[in-house]
Amino acid sequence: MLFRIVVLMMFGTPMLAHAACVRWVGTTTSDAGMLGIFRAVARVPPPVLPGAVASGPFHCRGPGCPGRRGLFTVTYLLSQAEVGGQIKPASHKLTCEYVSPVTTEPLTIDGSYKCYAVSDNATFLFGGRLQLSKHRCL
Repeated sequence: MLFRIVVLMMFGTPMLAHAACVRWVGTTTSDAGMLGIFRAVARVPPPVLPGAVASGPFHCRGPGCPGRRGLFTVTYLLSQAEVGGQIKPASHKLTCEYVSPVTTEPLTIDGSYKCYAVSDNATFLFGGRLQLSKHRCL
């Protein structure tokens, strides 16, 4: 314990001993107007710097979901004004990409997503809106 305190004092900023955990909760709305309830837990390895990628499982319920479960990723600060990532359903038949403007704390994702078939030609299938808010993991 004493060693950790000394290390923290030496570097001047808190260092995480393990990956930071973030819960994302909100909705997906398809272009057809169908709603889905979306939840994801993403872990980002320290240090959390611009360009850091957090990833983890997602679960979604409802007809507006791009998939019921799979992998959710967030890339922090693609630019000074955007955050983006992917939603990859467990079916491995499609991949969805989203981009959202950066907001001040608490960070929210409020942007459009587009889903493509996973194939050689990456055919656009459907899109919608992703509205998520960031929460601390308990």
